[in-house]
Amino acid sequence: MSFSSFFFFQAEDGIRDAQESRGLGDVYKRQGINAEYGEAEKSVMGWAVVLLASIVALTVSVEARDGDNWVVLVAGSSGWANYRAQADLCAVWHLLDARGNVPMSNVITMMVDDVATSRSNPYQGQLFNAPPDAHGRSHDVREGCRVDYSRDAVSPATFLRVLNGTADGPAIQSKPGDRLFIVYDGLGFYDGMMFPNDQLLLAETFWDALARIEFVQAAIYHTGETSTYLKMPASLRQSVYAVTASAPEQSSYAWFCPSNQSVLATCLANQFSVGWTSGLEQQQTMGDNFAGAADFCWNHGSALMSSNVTSYGASEVVQHLAISEFF
Repeated sequence: MSFSSFFFFQAEDGIRDAQESRGLGDVYKRQGINAEYGEAEKSVMGWAVVLLASIVALTVSVEARDGDNWVVLVAGSSGWANYRAQADLCAVWHLLDARGNVPMSNVITMMVDDVATSRSNPYQGQLFNAPPDAHGRSHDVREGCRVDYSRDAVSPATFLRVLNGTADGPAIQSKPGDRLFIVYDGLGFYDGMMFPNDQLLLAETFWDALARIEFVQAAIYHTGETSTYLKMPASLRQSVYAVTASAPEQSSYAWFCPSNQSVLATCLANQFSVGWTSGLEQQQTMGDNFAGAADFCWNHGSALMSSNVTSYGASEVVQHLAISEFF
């Protein structure tokens, strides 16, 4: 089995007032979940930034492929201040539904789902991922967005069980030849992924879990500052392609914030998510391959902000793969 991961960051043309995406504090004491999923170990994080992102972990093989596609969408934060992660997730859900390349029964979603019904939300039950268009039309992305795991079920342990097929609810039932696409949108954590209630999924645990899954190709979009892909095991480095929204020690940014939209007193999206989804909507310009996607995000994102699109792993192997073959 081989993997290939893909991360990238992008901003949208026409808006120059991005806001650095930060967490609720600079120093956190958090829990890390070990590979057995049950024991917790304390991990201290120097500073956490609310990072945009999406993750693409992409496993690649040159062998003939006969299998299914699976998608896991994770909003790794909660609360009104982190509105954008849940809005991003639902926007991606609708994008996948519209593209029609993956059966929606094979798309698994995880988000606390506390923002649409928050007391701070003047539009109860609704989520918006962008300001109204030129005609004053807004799209409620929460409508029709199916959430499989919510509230306390959004945790590292549940995420790992979804990946290995042992979760109580929907889970990946992978086999050789399958393709996997993971999108993580939430708070930044240098050594892995952060989940609600200050729970951590350490990079080592993530790589160990991924290595145990049967699939021929996988893709992960991760949004933000992380060293996870610097710690990619040597056994996977020739088959995993990763592109992140920013370099490991750089911040990434929120988008459609109060300074450039009057819909809500919070940011509606993460720049990385806006970048790669808008890139797919402009596919004639971008091209249906990961190289085109990375170039699109690099050219649009880096021109507007200080975050650097950063790639890792086997870029030569996967850069020309068709995105439509994954999602």
